[in-house]
Amino acid sequence: MTRTLVLSVQCYGRVEIYHRKNWGTVCDDDWDLNDAKVVCRQLGCGTALEATASAHFSPGSGKIWLDDVACSGSESSLIECGHNGFGTHNCGHDEDAGVVCSVSLPKPSISVNEGQVSWGQNISITCSVSSEFLDGTFTLKKTSSNFSQTETGSRSATFNIHRVDFSDDGLYQCQYEKRISSNTFNSPLSDSVRISVTVIFPKPNISISPAGEVTWGQNIGITCSISTQTLGGTFILMKTSDSFNRTQNSNTNSATFNIPEVDFDDEGLYQCQYQESGPSQQFYSPTSDSVRLSVTVRLQRPSISLTSPNAGLVWGPEGAQITRGYSFVLTCSINSTFSSGHFILSFSGSNLTEPAVNNSASFSFPVAEYEQQGNYSCVYEVTVSTRTFRSAKEKKQM
Repeated sequence: MTRTLVLSVQCYGRVEIYHRKNWGTVCDDDWDLNDAKVVCRQLGCGTALEATASAHFSPGSGKIWLDDVACSGSESSLIECGHNGFGTHNCGHDEDAGVVCSVSLPKPSISVNEGQVSWGQNISITCSVSSEFLDGTFTLKKTSSNFSQTETGSRSATFNIHRVDFSDDGLYQCQYEKRISSNTFNSPLSDSVRISVTVIFPKPNISISPAGEVTWGQNIGITCSISTQTLGGTFILMKTSDSFNRTQNSNTNSATFNIPEVDFDDEGLYQCQYQESGPSQQFYSPTSDSVRLSVTVRLQRPSISLTSPNAGLVWGPEGAQITRGYSFVLTCSINSTFSSGHFILSFSGSNLTEPAVNNSASFSFPVAEYEQQGNYSCVYEVTVSTRTFRSAKEKKQM
């Protein structure tokens, strides 16, 4: 039985003939593309692209079976071509002949060590072909962009993508390229693998400035911050008791929401959340812990003064005194933005109330009597949005 064989890799390489139970090479004298056509046809390898000489695919060993081969290109077998007879030659193995046929490369396989990955993670994609193809070039491509990377490998190549981000999200394929002599062959594209990049955010922090209970009408700031490497997202401030919702874009890891002139409607529990936009979806952090905004009305201690319209006021060692029988007036006043309140004058178990006019009120006593001696105290009281607030007492002894 006699047949030709392309060694090393199917459809290209050094030509050898099997004769008398021995493999032998073919000398390159008169070796040309017509001879290669016959070899490629006999092996079922399609079109002959190149006839190589001078042991291009490395020298063989043992027998040299054929020399001065002369094919027309139409023969079905190499031994049908003209030659000097088996074993008749004047060559060495440095003249071994070879062929390059139209090589059909197989579709590579592709695999990824992670399907869904977290932002910032390192991943690797491996492309490989069957073991008979050595030392080719693998190209990794992304179907949705011009992304392309190449690696030289022996049967396989691994592509490392460091610190993935949203731009790495998508479908990937690989292709194998093999250069044989002066010819370049490309495989079909592999199947696709998907890299899905997700983001796992930590819980944000939230704080109010100034901390604690704040005064009605004060300006405050609520700051949300997050420890993350993905910057350029959106902070969302929410109130748990109603539909309050504010957003603020930030290119840092924090955002401050300013609430001017707070009132009781602003009271409640607040939380925040961080959101980042991916190529096709939104990623959200867990909601933060809650902080409470409490609003109060702080009133100054009012002042209290004593006068006598008919000159009954005298000053003694113990302070102001009113002569018995004279009239006197106690005036309460306060510096407050809440001007719609009223003053309460307390003395000897009695309380008198007068509305505030221009932040003050006067309590008139037409005749001073001994039983009116003692301590007088003044309190300012105001109602704001159904809540009543009182100042501290201011005392005066008479």
